[in-house]
Amino acid sequence: GGASSTFIQEIKNPNGRIEISTTRLVNGQEPGVTGSGLLAQISLRIKAQECTSVIEFQTPDVRHPDGSQLYVTSSGASLRSIGTAGDSELLCDFDDDLDIDTRDFAFLSTYWKPGNNANGDVGPAAGAVPLLTPAPDALVNYEDLFVFTRMWNWYHAAVLSGPVLAKSTGDLTWRQIKTTNSDCRLSFHLENIQDLSMGHLIVGYNARDFAFKSAQAGQLLQPDASSVALLVDESSTGALELSFSRLSAIGSAAGVSGTGVLLTLDFERLDDNANLHVQIEEIDFRSPRNTQIYVKTAIDNADYSAQIPEHYALANYPNPFNSQTTIEFQLPEAGKIKMEVVNILGQPVRTIAEEQFAAGTHKVVWDGADDSGAQVVSGTFLLRLQAGSQSIVHKILYLK
Repeated sequence: GGASSTFIQEIKNPNGRIEISTTRLVNGQEPGVTGSGLLAQISLRIKAQECTSVIEFQTPDVRHPDGSQLYVTSSGASLRSIGTAGDSELLCDFDDDLDIDTRDFAFLSTYWKPGNNANGDVGPAAGAVPLLTPAPDALVNYEDLFVFTRMWNWYHAAVLSGPVLAKSTGDLTWRQIKTTNSDCRLSFHLENIQDLSMGHLIVGYNARDFAFKSAQAGQLLQPDASSVALLVDESSTGALELSFSRLSAIGSAAGVSGTGVLLTLDFERLDDNANLHVQIEEIDFRSPRNTQIYVKTAIDNADYSAQIPEHYALANYPNPFNSQTTIEFQLPEAGKIKMEVVNILGQPVRTIAEEQFAAGTHKVVWDGADDSGAQVVSGTFLLRLQAGSQSIVHKILYLK
């Protein structure tokens, strides 16, 4: 921030020793810096195929502005070639393009059970990212999603640099709310959670009286521009297996902390006289470094009358999607709305709805086609809701 630094690098000899010296020169500011961040970056050229090496700090000498010693701890790192594009050895790089992005997640979702494609069987895994050692178990489930999440966060340089929270606790409660005369929403509320990045839970419900419709990530998991991967498996006996993970955006924290809605589940009532009964059969929450987070559960199963939303809201699921996506929006008051898809330049692609809607929660579907009926190309689009003076924009990703 205004101050400059000189940076001198010198290769002492050809035996693998690099000496780096850096000094912060002051321009009217404090000579020292505080916080976390990148100190130096070293680029190496591969000279031998299938190379391996170890990087070690032999004599780190870090000082305060007054010249006194600043004590730091250091650790070594392994180095290996990750090959060339089309032959990637990077774990979870399913499309072999030497990165971990939304296309890789799209591949993982196609590998998911019950297919259990061996290409996606990367978990559970031991060790430290990125050099994890997978222990394939012939299943592609939440363990593989957890491994993918750790590799995503490593690749996007978003894992928190603070101390690891060995154990933290939170309180998980849920509440049932009628959204229409026939539909019911179950909202999972998490309190006082610390550094949550991914999770897996199995929820049981009375399937004879209710039919599961959809699941959505709550605002607790999306306080920033990061995406949330949410995969749901449903059994005929009334058990939902939910796996979620934060795919953090560049510069965003991998974990979230605080209080808010974790997930919402929508059900259709099959028996007008029945009440929804749920129970948590299994729960497993993890930090960005795969440390388990312990939670307590309680229930608030009161049946509330249909409620009018307090504010405008817009979301879609799944996201990313490759065939069709459900768009859900909330209106605190009745009125005419316009729902449209535009490209990143703001040019119209498809008008989804342009009509009068009552106050409440509504759903529409986009099949990936433009106004002429032609399928759009893969990429990022913006979903725009206009209601009176209100305008909401939501980013969506379409993958063919």
